[in-house]
Amino acid sequence: MFRPTWMEIDLDLLSRNIAEVRKTIGLARRLIAVAKGNAYGLGLLETVPVMFESGADVVAVGSLEDGIALRKAGCAGPLLLFASFLHDDAAEAVLQYDLIPTVWDVESASVYSRLAGAKHVEVYLKVDAGMHRLGVRADEAVEVAKRIEQLGNVRIDCVYTHFSDPLSEEEFTRRQFERFVRAIDGMREVGVSVPYACCASSFVVSMYRDMYLGGVDVGRLIFGFLFLPDPVVKLDVHPVVRAVKSRILQTKWIAEGDTVGYGRAFRADRRTLVGIVPMGWWDGFVRGGHAGANVLVRGKRCPLVGGGISLEYSVIDLTAVKEAVVGDEVVIIGEQRDGVITIGDCAKWAGLSELELLIGMGKTLPKRYLGKSLDSKHRTGQYSARVPR
Repeated sequence: MFRPTWMEIDLDLLSRNIAEVRKTIGLARRLIAVAKGNAYGLGLLETVPVMFESGADVVAVGSLEDGIALRKAGCAGPLLLFASFLHDDAAEAVLQYDLIPTVWDVESASVYSRLAGAKHVEVYLKVDAGMHRLGVRADEAVEVAKRIEQLGNVRIDCVYTHFSDPLSEEEFTRRQFERFVRAIDGMREVGVSVPYACCASSFVVSMYRDMYLGGVDVGRLIFGFLFLPDPVVKLDVHPVVRAVKSRILQTKWIAEGDTVGYGRAFRADRRTLVGIVPMGWWDGFVRGGHAGANVLVRGKRCPLVGGGISLEYSVIDLTAVKEAVVGDEVVIIGEQRDGVITIGDCAKWAGLSELELLIGMGKTLPKRYLGKSLDSKHRTGQYSARVPR
């Protein structure tokens, strides 16, 4: 790792979080672990094997490219694809790499049926229960499911949906839930086989135990990115991002009245020791809105210099740590000696949610994976297959 800035990810915590979700939902329900967005920016190839080995029945990805990358790396477990496609070449790739496609109309299901020929195709049917994103309208879902089943070689293994705002809109969420359940009941009444239904994302698992149905699909929860002040269902989960760290590249004294950064946004009101750190807004450090922001150097809080954040570098005030030298560790998130900066602290300073902050940082920062779960098969891309119940 040549760049002296990195994110530390604890794979053992990921495993423990999945075990906690499994304990909460029970053994009879399916657990869909969501790894969309390159596992929320934390790395598919490193996290997905831990998901399967820790009890996930299915792993969901958001793009065909991610699904193909996992298969090429040796992943044999069931992979659900949230997305759908506009042309046959993509559908052929879905079948070639044995991914589970999401459908919401007869047309797309017919494409898979035609391309599969004599082979059986398992699909997940997505219902729009009121979020008005992807999915078949709830009042049209029964007819669509019936026509898909009539294709013969296409089997609906799961019907699922996603709720708009389960955290703050309980009344609307319950209306969505009732709409979804009516659609499921209607499918079964006309003879459509629905092995299981799923509407419980991370927020729903934490707030509505009565909505678990036959399975849950959780992403934020297993990564510990669900920062709720008062969840109804208490789960002992923790952020798998243990720390974000860098090192000092250069130190220099500037005189009172000297300015720092583009636009000369900061003016020193005293003689100041500054340090240059190789992490900028390209790495998820938002350029504005850092009032009160600090990092840790030698266990002491050192302020970010206002206006000192550029594309790949930041400037910090080291005056309180005059003994700091080039190469000293800088903690952006995490613990150092007696000091600590939480994910919440950093998100507040950046004017972002915790999830937005971590995803932004995860897109570019090199990763260091920690924990006993990081064994040889994870490093070499060897995956275990897990057959869903």
